[in-house]
Amino acid sequence: MVTHPCQRKRCLYVCVAITMHKTKPKKSTAIGAKHRRSIFRSRIPRLSVIALLTILSIGCDLALSYTVETVPRKLSSAERSKLESLVCIRHFGTKASVIEAFDEAGASAFKRRIADVQCKAHVMVADHSISGRSNCSVESTTWRCKDPELVLSFSKRDRLYEIKLGSVEPAVAKEVFFGLIEQNAYVVNQAKSSKSAVCFIGRAPKPELYEISCDGWQAIVSTWCPPGPCPRVLSHGPSPVP
Repeated sequence: MVTHPCQRKRCLYVCVAITMHKTKPKKSTAIGAKHRRSIFRSRIPRLSVIALLTILSIGCDLALSYTVETVPRKLSSAERSKLESLVCIRHFGTKASVIEAFDEAGASAFKRRIADVQCKAHVMVADHSISGRSNCSVESTTWRCKDPELVLSFSKRDRLYEIKLGSVEPAVAKEVFFGLIEQNAYVVNQAKSSKSAVCFIGRAPKPELYEISCDGWQAIVSTWCPPGPCPRVLSHGPSPVP
């Protein structure tokens, strides 16, 4: 089962934009009943904004929780070679390490074939490697792939971490995660029974803030640290997307 793609940030940004909208009350020089009526009217748009915000919030939650049933599919040699060329050879000059493919199941008339392509490392620095990864799908009879993501891989405390870098530099990502691991931060250590963790790090609105997610758990951390552990975990909780 895979999560149906939903543009989480678009939902979030729409909701935030509505929340930030403020209706200014109309100026009135009247007193008594006329003044009270003016205040009441100025609140009506705010009530409609709250209602709209609630509807959008519910819609976003429903979209995020939507999942698609999939079944594994064995690719032909030609398909594997095509995907390897599209993602690994074209962008990184390496071979593929893993290619997994799935077909959407169910009665839908819009079934897709999708594939996850992982490339061999193209950069090795000390005890960590950087490789590329992309999601592909068949449109008509043609495979098309998204721009590859960079993945930082390293082992720490007998556990393998694979970090999708987003727009964060590898050295910064490694420093942030090493700090969290040393603190035994829950966001990176909550799946104690697992020998590996698949994580993501991305930039938040402020330069010192980063969004972290690992195996269904997310956090906001800050690299601005008074005396004490660094980075600081400002908030954490379950990820809204399984």
